[in-house]
Amino acid sequence: MYVSWFECFLATLIILPYKYGIIHLAEPNHIFEGFEDLDNYLQLDELNLKSIPVLIASLMEWHYLGIVNSAFSCFLLERTLATVLFNGPIILIPATVSSEKDWRKRFWYYVPLNKIRIQPERIEEPYRLTTIEEDTNIHFIELNKLWI
Repeated sequence: MYVSWFECFLATLIILPYKYGIIHLAEPNHIFEGFEDLDNYLQLDELNLKSIPVLIASLMEWHYLGIVNSAFSCFLLERTLATVLFNGPIILIPATVSSEKDWRKRFWYYVPLNKIRIQPERIEEPYRLTTIEEDTNIHFIELNKLWI
């Protein structure tokens, strides 16, 4: 992922002559813009030596976008799991999942949004808030319990 910017840079360099009209795929005086309907698309009858580089370059740019988006999603998921499941630096996710009988309930126990619906001391019973003050203070109480 760290070097994939170079792939996008090369693809952009390949596409630039097509973009600025140095290399033409169709008649040079026809401008293609706003691809909302199929009439504005450039239709090629066959692939030739002029159209193959722009096709490969566009695939390279899409590949770069896919790598960046998937890497960001994986990083977000990993950091979320690390924040939620790790109480100490020694505990690992597989150890937590395999050692916990009902690990899904334990996982949701540590999710902050779930603290509103579940009382931390009794996981099985729903927690009923009686006043607005309790509703607003529960976040601060739980943060104080978890604060190191």
